Amino acid sequence: MKQAKLNNGFSPELLGRIKSAIRRTGAEIWDNAEASRYLERRGAKAAYIADGKGTGRFAFRENPTRSDVFEELIHQAHDRRGEIRLGDPAHEIAAAEKLIRNRKAYRIPNSETRETIRRLRYLRRG
Repeated sequence: MKQAKLNNGFSPELLGRIKSAIRRTGAEIWDNAEASRYLERRGAKAAYIADGKGTGRFAFRENPTRSDVFEELIHQAHDRRGEIRLGDPAHEIAAAEKLIRNRKAYRIPNSETRETIRRLRYLRRG
């Protein structure tokens, strides 16, 4: 029997397992109406709010895309390693490059990869 999928390509079970794994790291998940308003104000689809230890807060809109989720997980790893510096786009560039490199393993749709490539070009222009 085929698993039901959300319109973002995740099955509800997979997204639930990813969120459980995030919580086990000590991080918080913020995925309610307040998080959506926060992201809207920032002009973002998702965010990882760093705390310097990798136990910050993930902010997701309802039905985050694969790229949204995996990019914020990459940022959490940057945070654990102390690599996030406000105003420095290096971690955004590194995350976009990793998403593109691992698109098949993460099962990121081509449309999302194309969007990531466009964003990476913009970031590199400075």
